[in-house]
Amino acid sequence: MPPEAPSPGAEERDRRTPVAPDGSPAEPVSGFPPPIPDHELIRLIARGSYGEVWLARSALGTWRAVKMVHRRTFWHDHPFEREFKGIQKFEPISRSHEGLVDILQVGRGEGCFYYVMELADDASERSAGVMESWSSGKPASSGPSIHHAPTSSLDAFDSGSPHCSTTPPLHDSNRYAPRTLSSELQARGRLPIADCLPIALSLTSALEHLHRHGLVHRDVKPSNVIFVGGVPKLADIGMVAEVSEARSYVGTEGFIPPEGPGTVQADLYSLGKLLYEISTGKDRHEFPALPANLDELPDKQSLIELNAILLKACDPDPRQRYASAAVMQAELELLQQGGSIKQRRTRQRRWALVRTVGVAAAMVAMLALFGSMLFSTLSHRLGTIPDAQAEPVSIFVLPFRHSAPSPLRREAYESDQDVCLCGRLTDAFIDGLPLIPGLRTGPRKSGWVRYDEDQVRRDLARTNDTRYMLTGRVDHTNDILRLELRLYERENETPVWTETFATTTVEVIVLEKKAVTDIALRLGESRRGSRTYDARLAGRGPGVVDLAADLRPHKRGTALPCAGQTTAQPRVVRGAVHRFRRNCLAALR
Repeated sequence: MPPEAPSPGAEERDRRTPVAPDGSPAEPVSGFPPPIPDHELIRLIARGSYGEVWLARSALGTWRAVKMVHRRTFWHDHPFEREFKGIQKFEPISRSHEGLVDILQVGRGEGCFYYVMELADDASERSAGVMESWSSGKPASSGPSIHHAPTSSLDAFDSGSPHCSTTPPLHDSNRYAPRTLSSELQARGRLPIADCLPIALSLTSALEHLHRHGLVHRDVKPSNVIFVGGVPKLADIGMVAEVSEARSYVGTEGFIPPEGPGTVQADLYSLGKLLYEISTGKDRHEFPALPANLDELPDKQSLIELNAILLKACDPDPRQRYASAAVMQAELELLQQGGSIKQRRTRQRRWALVRTVGVAAAMVAMLALFGSMLFSTLSHRLGTIPDAQAEPVSIFVLPFRHSAPSPLRREAYESDQDVCLCGRLTDAFIDGLPLIPGLRTGPRKSGWVRYDEDQVRRDLARTNDTRYMLTGRVDHTNDILRLELRLYERENETPVWTETFATTTVEVIVLEKKAVTDIALRLGESRRGSRTYDARLAGRGPGVVDLAADLRPHKRGTALPCAGQTTAQPRVVRGAVHRFRRNCLAALR
């Protein structure tokens, strides 16, 4: 019997049934693929972790690639929706740069979303001269191009796009395989530097365009670079995401930087590994080793210069990589024009060193000038310019002690709050004497108060080069403060100067000024330092300088006037006394 004739429409149904690359019926990830408006799915040509790529034909007969991304391949709705959001962001950008694969249509189906792309060249019909002709700047095409009018809703072209998608004709859909950079490596092996540089420039330009719009690719590798009409383009844009959303750890091992994907520097790292593979013919895991037959390569020097770019792009520290794809592209253009990257960087380092040294020298000069001006200004304001050649007179102020009437009362005095007053007076003289130009004091040694004063003085004379030593005895009774000061020379057991001062507690700062001034007079240093000390006291409270004038008529050793004895004084002086007393009481609290 003759074979049964096929029923009407059977041939059409067979033609529309998708098939796998081996010719068998395709088994989609999630059942039969949903219908794509105005497109006919022909056969499954690729399958990845998140979906599948189909060879399709539009209603106008144009060959297209359709990528389907299924929800069931994601662990949660959020990453699935994030990928769809990335496609939405990428779709209008894709048609504004020739280094990015054109997205012509985006849609959603049950449990998936899809996008229609321009079809890559057929690797089975690859012409050996396609890449060479494109690299030389001539338009490359394996046949007449089909241009689609922007009025067609099938291809969803934007009328403002700077270029139209060019898809070469497909002669045998059953043998079709997309031409990628990975297939070029398998077919040709290592690519000459003359072919690598145009590819590198195209991809850096595409990445710069992508990054400028706030997106990152996250999966730059040779198999994700396709050729359309001989032009290399970044494809497999399922990983594209906004920089702020690119937090998931995705990509391909060996192309992912140590810190992880999702940044501009991470994309440049992946691009560097891609260029390493095509320029050396070695696996990315062998980076940065150069070919063993490097000396035999005709483009040896160009490869060494390109490797300098790759070392920077793939630096483990992202801060040491290129700041942007545009900076990397500038160095690639320099290399393509015959320049030397190594020489340029050497010059940049030298200029950077010169600038650093120059800035440092300028700062030192400015600081020296500022210090000189400040010193001159302060010296003139204080009314003295000390002689730089003069050796300053050194005085060691020993801790002041109570003039206890007997050893039996010493403990009572030491437990009293007057111990604090002794310490404050000691500190006042240690801080006040150096304000007189030409005088300096040693550090405070409060612990010496526990030892015999004469023995401490003898030990200092034997072990220290201090010229003078100052001791003090403090007596505080009924708000009257008496201070007996003795000044010893280094190798003299008897004091060279002795003086007793008395004042009220609230006027202790006035006592300090008079005592310091008298010591300076004894040493011949007071005339130059009078204004210095007055300026210091003026900052510690009003009325101090006015009281100083009132103190001059009194003889040494006599009691100074207290606040209650100012009734016969002029009103200005009385006001100064009351203000000074109020400020001192506040300081003592």
